[in-house]
Order: sequence, then structure tokens, then C-alpha cells
Amino acid sequence: MVADAPNLCFVPLHICDFPFSKRCQAVKKVANNGRNQQQNSGPSTIRALVVLGSLVLQLATCTVVFGVLGYLLAGKWHYPFLTIVGILLGLIVGMSGFAYLAKHFLGEKP
Repeated sequence: MVADAPNLCFVPLHICDFPFSKRCQAVKKVANNGRNQQQNSGPSTIRALVVLGSLVLQLATCTVVFGVLGYLLAGKWHYPFLTIVGILLGLIVGMSGFAYLAKHFLGEKP
């Protein structure tokens, strides 16, 4: 009976003599809960890292795109401060998207 649950090698044989006994079912249930918690801990950590990476990438992309647009407009209209305005606008747009996606992934309604 212990051979069905390979992670219960520490359990003495007399505990699981009868496959339908309450004690045997409780031991298997505790062992399965431990195994499920170990399996579920990995993907949630990976998911959190992927979400964080995508949020940072969005912020960086918005900042660079608006900075380049500001640089191009500054060169065309000869107003050098437009580069700084473009970078600041990119930070504002990126942070608003960052906040929206963070709320979405945390389960809150934006």
C-alpha cells in the first residue's frame, strides 16, 4: 500500500495496512498537499518575474519612443527643450501604463 505513494517512505507499514482506513487517507492527503504546494510555488514566482519584466519593458519603451519623438521635433523646430518634454511625457505615459497593468495583474479593478 505504501508503494502507491512514493513520497511516504518514512511512514511505517502498519499505518497503511488497510487502503481505506481514515489514517491512511489522512497521511496521503497531507503528503499530496505538500507536493501541490511545492509545484504551485514555482510558477507563481516565474509569473511575478515575467510581469515585472513586462512592466519595466513597457516603461522603458514609452520613455525611449517619446524621447526620440521629442528629439526629432527639437531638431525640426529648433527647440532643444522638446527632447526633455518628450522624455517626461514618456515617463508619465509609461508610469500610467505601469500602474494599470500592475493593478490588473494583482487582481484589482483599475
